[in-house]
Amino acid sequence: MVGTVYQSDRTYEGAASTPLRWVLFWIAVPWVALVVVVVISRALVPTPDTRLANRLNGDAIRAGGQPVLVSESTTFAWDRVCFFRPFTSAAAVEERIGASWSGLIDTDFPTLVFVLGDDVARYTYLRPHALDEPPIDGVCHGREEATVRWRRPP
Repeated sequence: MVGTVYQSDRTYEGAASTPLRWVLFWIAVPWVALVVVVVISRALVPTPDTRLANRLNGDAIRAGGQPVLVSESTTFAWDRVCFFRPFTSAAAVEERIGASWSGLIDTDFPTLVFVLGDDVARYTYLRPHALDEPPIDGVCHGREEATVRWRRPP
């Protein structure tokens, strides 16, 4: 009976690093895929402008109960702003603003949707106490009439 014959007792150059390359590859691939998914999802579903919400809430608080024009707190172009209560359906938002809506209506705070022409410029959530009264779904105001005012809870 003939014993097993090996072609070489030498180790192959780079053989030890091959598994490490595959491990690094399989670690990197999910991270790259996650980044791609996040970038695409942000492009398809816009996120609310939290800086705008902070600015509007802060301006309303600083005004000490006096109305503040929303246009004074914004730095972007918009024609009208529409107020929506929590749990408003996307179909109702689209119908009222007359534009395609792919954002989300928050379940805790009123949503302000800023519209420029036939497009949504931005949207944000606002503390209920920063509104003059609880909003009626879909009420839209122009730049000259949209106000926020900090009020005490009932």
